[in-house]
Amino acid sequence: KYAHGSGTWSDHRFIKWPADMEGDSGRWFTQLNLKSFEDQNAIISTNPECKKKILMLHMVPQYFLLSKNPAYAATNAFFGCSPIAKYVTELEPDICFFGHTHDACDVMSNNTRYICRPLGYADFGEWGNRSAYERIDLLMFTMEV
Repeated sequence: KYAHGSGTWSDHRFIKWPADMEGDSGRWFTQLNLKSFEDQNAIISTNPECKKKILMLHMVPQYFLLSKNPAYAATNAFFGCSPIAKYVTELEPDICFFGHTHDACDVMSNNTRYICRPLGYADFGEWGNRSAYERIDLLMFTMEV
């Protein structure tokens, strides 16, 4: 009835997917993202005064950022994809915020700072002995760009 026994539910039971998706949600979402990326590139290329490129994604932007936790090995295939990784590599953002994984990171690679601050699941032990307020406080930060 619920995913992970946590009181959450599977998106596939409650979301009405577009008819043109034809059962391949990965390809459909990738095309949607790539169209958005084309629009972003047009804005960036026509605004040379842009000093920093900051990219926000739900998906994991690069293969090396996938979870190393064996518990997530079976689901890593759903966290990102090669076309998005290729786009991020070509865009060369200064900072890339992303989610979709429960592994926190703040790493530099090829002049891009990759930041993921996941909330995680309390009932999977990902919060330790912290309250919801303490966990959220750990995720919040301010940075100068």
